[in-house]
Amino acid sequence: MKRITAHLHGDAVKAEQEVGDTLLLALDSVQDVGFCWWDAGELQFYIRKEDLLAGNFAPTYCSLYSS
Repeated sequence: MKRITAHLHGDAVKAEQEVGDTLLLALDSVQDVGFCWWDAGELQFYIRKEDLLAGNFAPTYCSLYSS
């Protein structure tokens, strides 16, 4: 959220509106198939509910969570 807010010139309200809290996809690290996000983290893709309902996948956000 900090990076998105910075990208939007400090507008935290707009950043929250853009991201919302609709998790589109989460990919865990799985060594057996060669997925390893940093040190066994998880990729998470978010989308606004309005965009998801409209089938508009252009404005999605990716976040990397790692231990």
